[in-house]
Amino acid sequence: MPLLELKEIKRLGYGFGTRQQALVATAYQAAAADLPAHQDASALVDKLRACLPDGNGASLSAAGDGLSLVDLANWAGALQRRARIPVFAPPILLSRGPTERGGEAISFLLPYADMDAARMALVFMVELVNGFCDAAAKGETGPALDSVATRIDEVVGKLSARAPNGVNNYRICEAAYNERIPFAMFFRDMLLLGEGVRLRRMLSTITDEVSAIGVAIARNKMQTATSLRQAGFPTVRHAVATSEDHAVTLAGQTGFPTVVKPADADGGAGVSAGVMTEAGVRTAYKAAREVSKNVIVEAFVPGNNYRVHVCNGRIVKTTLRRPGGVEGDGVSSIRDLVEGLKDSAQSKRRRLERGRYLLELDDEAKELLAEAGLGEASVPAAGEFIALRRRSNVSTGGTTMDVKGTLHPDNEDLFRRAANLLGLDFAGIDYISPDISKSWCEVPSAICEINAQPQLGNDLNPTLYNELLREYVGPARVPWVLVLGADGAAVRTRSLGERIRKSVDQRASPAVVASASGVWSGASRISGVQGTLAAACESVVLGRFAAAAVVVADPAMVVGCGLPTEDLEFVVLTNEPRASASDFELCRKLVGPHIRKGLLLEPRDPALPVLRAELPAQKLFLVCPGPADQSIIAHLSEGGRAVWLESKDGSADYRIVMGAGDTRVSLGSVGGAGADPRIVWDALVARVIQVHFPAPGKPADLQQGSMSK
Repeated sequence: MPLLELKEIKRLGYGFGTRQQALVATAYQAAAADLPAHQDASALVDKLRACLPDGNGASLSAAGDGLSLVDLANWAGALQRRARIPVFAPPILLSRGPTERGGEAISFLLPYADMDAARMALVFMVELVNGFCDAAAKGETGPALDSVATRIDEVVGKLSARAPNGVNNYRICEAAYNERIPFAMFFRDMLLLGEGVRLRRMLSTITDEVSAIGVAIARNKMQTATSLRQAGFPTVRHAVATSEDHAVTLAGQTGFPTVVKPADADGGAGVSAGVMTEAGVRTAYKAAREVSKNVIVEAFVPGNNYRVHVCNGRIVKTTLRRPGGVEGDGVSSIRDLVEGLKDSAQSKRRRLERGRYLLELDDEAKELLAEAGLGEASVPAAGEFIALRRRSNVSTGGTTMDVKGTLHPDNEDLFRRAANLLGLDFAGIDYISPDISKSWCEVPSAICEINAQPQLGNDLNPTLYNELLREYVGPARVPWVLVLGADGAAVRTRSLGERIRKSVDQRASPAVVASASGVWSGASRISGVQGTLAAACESVVLGRFAAAAVVVADPAMVVGCGLPTEDLEFVVLTNEPRASASDFELCRKLVGPHIRKGLLLEPRDPALPVLRAELPAQKLFLVCPGPADQSIIAHLSEGGRAVWLESKDGSADYRIVMGAGDTRVSLGSVGGAGADPRIVWDALVARVIQVHFPAPGKPADLQQGSMSK
């Protein structure tokens, strides 16, 4: 019998405090005494740390052996991150308890960005540990440890097929998580950022606001250069090569050194710069043809290679780029210098990310050495740089240096105008100049490319993606209210949800109601015929039609599908008989950590004593459809909040009073004489939520109303 055994893995959504959508896993774990000896377990954990360097998270398990199921869930997250799958939230232990056969039954949350990838990673970790335990029991710990790295490399390769394309997408997701911006992968190319009317879409650094025509021009180097030339920008001369022989002829016309590259590829793919010979042109032409049918030969412009990043007319990053190579020390051979680079932390990290070292003595490096009259055994002088790559891209081992503060004002204006010429909000402009601090009007220089989907990188500015997301996405979430009734389909619950929607709609329009019957605005169905709460909520998140949402459900529904969002402005708890005490208890634990402003309930709700122990007093909002009694006064004195009615002299109406501590504020009036208390309670709930919703154009400190004594 395996020492670790997965029983069930199912989708949840948000809940229990997780900051990413999660799966719920239930499993069996053998007793600690049955697990491998501490020495063997430590050896496996050390091996995992070496293969998954960011997986050294604190375990939520009390076992302390490093191989518990929650430990493995941590390692499963690290395994996905190594494959560039954006999983950043930690697993959360939900429950654990003894079983009849010994050992423990464990339930925990496993955050995911791709459900299949999360399952694959967790299953792999369980199988790895079970296999290691079997080997340890047979005294074969050594061979089992030796196979770990290879097995991890294999599963990382499989997981990578489910990762978003490109480093940009992963970094954008990481920044979104840190900025508390909801994100999701749409297939492998597109990212969805935000919710409802605030949802934005990105293809790497191509946004949903950019000019499609401008992107098309930027992806064709001939069209880019022609557009730049026609607009008076400094650019390069080039021509289309129809064959290998034609490329050699064109190189003879431009002169050596020359540049051969695809006309319509990004990321430096197939680019050969500084080609010195006809044989080199033929090799370069073949390399470019492997990437594209359209190959161009370009005049070589001497100077430094700069990449300038422009975002919405603002220059956010400028780097001096140097091709991959080595710097001599006067003692070591080129071969030894290359091997020495592999020991650097950056080189090891990139090998883990890409599955290979970026700088090797391969055919391209040997060709460059031959052109320079050098070989692998040559010993460069101290400080002498030997280029081993023809292009300066980081993806091929190139290095960058921040030079943003040295830009000449004329050049800053040049780059802003170039991005604007193509209508690009993000642009990576490749610029050749002897010195970027000198005006383009004064020194020979040229814009050789404009990239509409630039790789930003965060090595030089760790917060760059965060800054750009704050500017591009802005406030990303729409406000949500959850109405929990005894029956999510009951007339009372649906009526309350619609009343809250109408109040919210005055602050954030359009507001909708989401329930198992679909998404509604009044009597009009907006979306959702699938008949599930999860489907209705998903359409609110991704549909770009809702500025606010009221979710109507019962505890069983919420336990079944989780929450659609990380933050709930309010939760409203109706005081009706609850069919299942266990569902209600689990629902409280699932929802509680996500309540942002408050939970509204009646003072006599039987759940109040338990909720006092689970939530801060200031998040408990008692709603009384009558005068304040001693229970309300006591609640206010403990830091809670409440709303109640006070009679108005000579009037059948009642004044609505909201209080917190000694502070009171009037929320208007309501007709209460002879009214059904439930209807009055619903009206008070709707009014409280309305005044706490953000009003358009008002700063945060005025959004909740100003209370005065």
